[in-house]
Formats: sequence, structure tokens, C-alpha cells
Amino acid sequence: MRNGLFKLACIFTMLALVLTGCSLIEVDPVMQAAENTEKLNEDYSKVIVKYDGGEITKGELVADYYTQYSYYAYMYSMYYGTTMSESEAQTLAQSVAVSYMNTTAVVKKAEELGITLSDEEIAECEEYARTSYQESYDDAYESAEGDTEELRAQNAEYSLAVQGISYDYYYRQKEWDLILTKVQENVMAEAPKLTEEEIEQKLAEQAITDEQTYSEDRKNFETDMTDENVCITWMPEGYRTVKHILLIPDAEVLDAYTAASSAVTTANTELANLNNEKLEVKNGEAGEDARTEEEIQADIDAKKAEIETLQAEKDDCEEACIANVQDRLDEVYAKLEAGESFEDVMAEYGEDPGMQEGVSMTRGYYVCANSEAWDYNFRNAAMELENVGDYTEEPVVGSSGVHIIYYNSDVTPGPVALDDIREEFTAIAQEESDNAYFNNKCSEWVSALNPLYNISKFFSTED
Repeated sequence: MRNGLFKLACIFTMLALVLTGCSLIEVDPVMQAAENTEKLNEDYSKVIVKYDGGEITKGELVADYYTQYSYYAYMYSMYYGTTMSESEAQTLAQSVAVSYMNTTAVVKKAEELGITLSDEEIAECEEYARTSYQESYDDAYESAEGDTEELRAQNAEYSLAVQGISYDYYYRQKEWDLILTKVQENVMAEAPKLTEEEIEQKLAEQAITDEQTYSEDRKNFETDMTDENVCITWMPEGYRTVKHILLIPDAEVLDAYTAASSAVTTANTELANLNNEKLEVKNGEAGEDARTEEEIQADIDAKKAEIETLQAEKDDCEEACIANVQDRLDEVYAKLEAGESFEDVMAEYGEDPGMQEGVSMTRGYYVCANSEAWDYNFRNAAMELENVGDYTEEPVVGSSGVHIIYYNSDVTPGPVALDDIREEFTAIAQEESDNAYFNNKCSEWVSALNPLYNISKFFSTED
């Protein structure tokens, strides 16, 4: 992101040179750099926000503005093929100014509360500022123009100044981050704790939201159930949880299977397209240039023959995967047949990180008959198991490797009982309540300072 930001900064630097009146007449470059810096400082001294007891200048906002502008400009270009409009740039500047004002209010509140940084924290801020600025300076110097080291250094410093980057900027970043944390802890300690009735009400409200979200969006449901930071309060129909022991074959063996499997999938898609094309011709829905049914049928027959060949190659690759891990497979099945728990054997042999720690290891993966998040073979084999406690007696080959899949539990559809998720849901609900309490306090502190915004001056070339 920093390299991208410096590329963007070059544009802003050239713009700044234009705005300062730099011409093509040959001048002493060192003097010109000094003059540009002086004019830039004058521009950046413009007051964008006034509040009771203080003000915020353009220079204090530009670093955050350019960082966010760089991000959004990249996203607009990547996903929409457009650039940010003037009004969108102004909205972004407004957002940056409001955020800065909010932080300013928090810092002033910290002063009222007597919150300060320790010597160790001050040293931490100084070290962060030194290393961050040096890294930025080195990047800028590497890209800077100039025939002498002095001129390159001046141009590098000017490039950073255009972006609002300085030692003080980085120091303030770290200082304010530490202060914000302390103020939050201080204020949230006073936040009211949710009652049992409030928790139950929030659970009911969240269950309605989750039902709307996951009733049709099953892939996200399955993915979210692997995230320990997400607490889902409503379960869709038709789910079970499974655990598995993954054995990964040598890379070249697994890669060959993956390629063969992909080839079969692609060929089947092409066959489906041919069948659709033939059906359109048969129903009179094709255009004037459409092929005849006989021509299409010839391609269908050829594609079917191709699929047979590809499927045979895939089957050979599947057998190769199993053979590659056969020794470990034999050990796993021997332990399971001897009565060792699936979890113990999984811990000893499994190579899926999700089954070795975290929430998925505890509750398993959520799978249904039309799951989209899981490998096709894995999903089908998981759903073919008949009873909780069963495991696949034959290994299952998928894109990740060779699986032994265990039917862990059935999932009760509908709202989740509070007692089943009390600890995690209560923690999330209380955190949301605490954050709302803190944000309300911040709004009160900002309002008390009576801020006045003049965003137009951020873009104006006039004094």
C-alpha cells in the first residue's frame, strides 16, 4: 500500500508544483525546492475545522486523506474502471475531518480525566515514529529526482510533506492510539451491564437477522461457522456437523488429481452447454445461424467420449492419491477399529489446520446436501453417512487430499437456545452495548466543542 501511495503522491507532488506557479524557466533547483516547501506549508496551514479552544489545519488531515484516497482510487479503478468524482473526494475529506475531530475530542477528554502515557509508552511512540518515518523517507528518497544528494533529499522531504507525513505525524498516530485505548477502558468500565431480559431480546432480534441472512446464503453460513468471532443465532434446515482426518499426498500426486478433476468438471459443463444448444434448436428458439441438431449431436457424442477418457484419468489419479498415503491410512483405520476416539486419531494424524485448533476442531464443519463451501466429493460422502458416530469406511479423495470423514452431530434448525451460546453471545452483545455507550459519549464530547467545518478550503487554491 505504501508503494502505491508514493506513486499517487508523485501525482499530488506535480499538482503542488503547478499550484505553486513553477514554470519551465531554469532556476536553482535547491532554491526552487525550498520555495515549493514554503508555499506548501502556507497551503497546509489553512484552517479546515474550528472548535472551542482550537483548530484543525489542512496539514493535519492530508496524510489520512491521501492514504484513504489511494485505497479508494485503487478500488474504483479495479472494480469499476472509474475514478473518484469531485463530490466523492469532498465527502472523503469531510469524513477524514470528522474522524480527526472525534479523536481530538477523545484526547481532550483524556486530559480532563488525567490520563497520560507512561515513560515506556512515550518511548514506544518515539520508536514507532522514528522507524516509520525513516522507512517512508527511504522509499521517497529512492524515487526522488535530483543530480545531488542534497537535492534528492529535499525532493524526498517535499514528497513526504505533500502527503502530510512527518515524524510528528507518526508520533501522534501511536500516541493517540494508546490514549484512545485508555479512554475507552476508563469509560467502558462505567457502561451499564446488560440484564438477562436485554440479552434475550437481543438474541431474538439477532435470530431474525440471521434467518434473513442465512436462509438462502448457505455458503456464507458454512464459512461463518468456521469463524470463532461470529456467533450465529439461527440454523438452516438440513445440516449436520462432520469432522475429518485429512491426509495430504505428495504435491505432484495431488496436483495431478486436481488437474484431472478440473478437466472432468470443465468437460461436463461443455456437455451441458451442448445439450442446451440442441434443445434450443429442437424447440425453434435458436437464431438463424444455428447449427443443425445432427451437427450438435456429433459434438455431444465426441464430448461424451472425451469425458469417459478424462474420468478414467481422474480415477487413476484418485487411486494414486490413496496409494501415496496408504501406510498412514492403514494406521488410521487400525486405530479407529481398535476403538480409539476419532478426535484423538484426528489430532495425531490429521493435516487440516481447521481440525487441529479453534472452533472448527470443537464443533466440526457444517455440511448439507447442497453445500457450496465444500469439495463435491467431501460433501457427498459426508451426507451419505447414516448415523452420528459413523465414519467413512473407504477413504474419500478431494481437492485437499484424502479424507476419513466422521458424522459428528445433527444440527437442530431454527433459533439457537441462549444456553447453547450464552457465553459467546453475551460477550458479543455486551461489547456492542459498550461500544454504543462509548460512541454516545464521544458524540457528547464533540458536540461540546462546537466544531465548524470548512471542507471547501481543503481543495481551494486560494488563501
